[in-house]
This record gives sequence, structure tokens and C-alpha cells, in this order.
Amino acid sequence: MSIIGKKNNKKIEDDKTSFSINLRRGNVTNLIPKALLGFNNDIEAVETSIIDGFSSGETITMTSTSKDLSISSTSTEDNFSGTGGFLVIIGLLNGDRRRISKILQLNGQTQVSITGAADIITVQSIAVIGLGTGAPTDASGENIGDLWIGLTGDTLTGGKPDNDLYGCCAAGKNASAMAIQICGSTELLRSNSLTILSSLNGNDTGEILFYSMSLSGNITYKVNFPISVGTAPDIDISNLPQGSEGCIVWTNAIRTNGNNSISITAILNAFLDSSGERFVDAPIIF
Repeated sequence: MSIIGKKNNKKIEDDKTSFSINLRRGNVTNLIPKALLGFNNDIEAVETSIIDGFSSGETITMTSTSKDLSISSTSTEDNFSGTGGFLVIIGLLNGDRRRISKILQLNGQTQVSITGAADIITVQSIAVIGLGTGAPTDASGENIGDLWIGLTGDTLTGGKPDNDLYGCCAAGKNASAMAIQICGSTELLRSNSLTILSSLNGNDTGEILFYSMSLSGNITYKVNFPISVGTAPDIDISNLPQGSEGCIVWTNAIRTNGNNSISITAILNAFLDSSGERFVDAPIIF
């Protein structure tokens, strides 16, 4: 099921203008496959970001301006000499709208600035790549607390920012599950498929909200689920439109009917494309 139709209803006369055909034939170069995985098991009757660690009603903050962001843990054990995580790698879109990564040392519940300057548009991923000296030496090592991204200098409660939230790696997971996709200012985001899985019970229904912020404008799109009762996945969308240069796509959810807290998993498969080509069946939408 396509949530957004063709840019027009004209029949594609020339295979050279079709992204999907040329992709299957191996004629499209400069593609980098990307997989987005978001998860949240606390979706209720208020809009919530599909980010592991976010509670019901918490949504990620997205702005187009550069900012100084920091990371902190809700546990004092996430540091050099602790029993939890110590080194993290953070994937982000910087102020020049380039995809970069930074490696940082955690300092427990104290904030550590990611770049040391107002040079971040948004954070896409957080992963623990090193443990404290007191952590287990086998594969059971993990971050003890939730790792939160917030504005540098924000007040904290137990290591969690009190105001705007920009990302999270849930305790014990070692890697974030945030439904966020980014591409640089010289790239396009060509979406391939999006699958939404949920734990709907009885008469529960929900709504997925797709947001996009790019150099060419902002888009919001909503999809109700489940599409049909008794089928899995609840939503399986193919041939989504491509994203414009420098775009950020993120996904929230809300339970629209029922009394149960819903668990949501969002999986987006896409390609980062630096070829600059345009195709009639892949319009610039988000």
C-alpha cells in the first residue's frame, strides 16, 4: 500500500526515468543502503516518539537551527571507572548538514558536550562501544542508565534533561532504537519500504505520524493502523517517495482507541543517493 501516490498519473514511457526499474537493473550508482529501527513500548493516547526510552507523551525536539547538545546518563556507573558504559559513538547531522559521527567518554550523570559548539541539527544514533573498568569482561557489559541527549547547560534530574529531549539509548541496550533518518545537503533519501509492527489488542487502533524537515520545506503525514484486522505487519509500505537534500525524517505514534499501552516497532529501509538524479516515480516529498 502506498501512502503517497505518484507525482502524477502519467504512464512512465521511458525506463530511463524510473528509479525502481533502474535500481533493479543495477543502473543506479552512489547508493548507500540505510536501515532505520525505532521502538517504543509505551504508546498511549498521547503523541509519543518511537524511541526506546521515551515515556508516553515524550516527543523528540526537532529544529532546523544548530545547537550545542550534550549526552548524560541516569546512572553514575556509566563512566571510566564504573560498571557500565564509558565510550559511545554518536551519529548526527551537523550544522553544515553533513552526516558525521563523534566518539565521546561518558561522565555519569554529568553532561558531556558532543561537539563543544552549537554545531548539531539532530542526533540519529547512539551506541556504546566501550565499558568502564569495573564492568563485566564478557559480553554481558552494558550501559547501566538511560543515555540522554539534551541541550548543553539544561537542568538535569538524575542525569535526564528537564526540558527538550534530542535522543536516548535505553538502559541495558548498548544501542539506540530511534525512528530517525537523516541525509546530507548533497544527498537524497530514497525510501524503499517502511514496516510498522504493533502489539494491538482487541479494539485498539493507532496512528503513525511521519515528519520531515528539509532544505526545501517541512511535511507531515498520518497513517491509521491496523490496515486490516488479523494481518501482520500492521503496515507494510513500499515505494515511498524520495527525500530532498539535507532532510530529517522522524516518526511518532499515538493510540487512538483502546485502553492498552501499545508497543511499536518501525523499520525503514532506504538509500542515501549522491548521484543527483531525478526520477518520475520518486518525487521529492520528504
